[in-house]
Amino acid sequence: MLKFMHVLTIAAVFSCTFITQSGFAQDKQTRKTEVFVGGASDFLSFSALSKTGKTANSAEAMDIINPQPDASAPPLTKLYIQSVCTSSAGTGCETISSGQVSTAVTYTGSSVYVYEWEIGYGSGMIATQGGEQLNPNYLTQKLPLCAVSGGYSTNCKTPFTVVGYRYVWNVGNLLNQGFAENFVSQDNSVIYPYNTLAATLTIVYNH
Repeated sequence: MLKFMHVLTIAAVFSCTFITQSGFAQDKQTRKTEVFVGGASDFLSFSALSKTGKTANSAEAMDIINPQPDASAPPLTKLYIQSVCTSSAGTGCETISSGQVSTAVTYTGSSVYVYEWEIGYGSGMIATQGGEQLNPNYLTQKLPLCAVSGGYSTNCKTPFTVVGYRYVWNVGNLLNQGFAENFVSQDNSVIYPYNTLAATLTIVYNH
């Protein structure tokens, strides 16, 4: 009986290894596919986030193992659209600069990914495309962010503390259906001063 319980315990621990803070199972195959399709960086430097919002460097997604979300929760301080990506040949990813109001690239197809970085703890991201609120089916990935090596990274391992999240939305299907090009998102801080942050971007699209 004790041996049987021991086997169950090991199995339970193993099954939880790849569960992110969002509660979505993230297996290795899924992450590799999303990195190939989206191509967005999994690392953002502090200076890039605070000044330009541009990517510092690129890194392949790594396993999310034992993030520590139980430290003192930081208030919501930053909400950025970091990049827009597509699997269309010759397009790839476009880094979005601070203050940029529309994409420089004209997108097409049903796979247009919006990468958002949120620093601090929010009550839950709300996003719309052309006025249509995005339900969870449009959220293709939500990964915890940790403060690592002078920046923020999705490679959260013990003893790093979760300080925010990276969201990836796929809005291509709505754009392809003729919805307007304005993407808007916002979140409310769960920590004082309970502020609301928002980000908006016009995603130029060609049917």
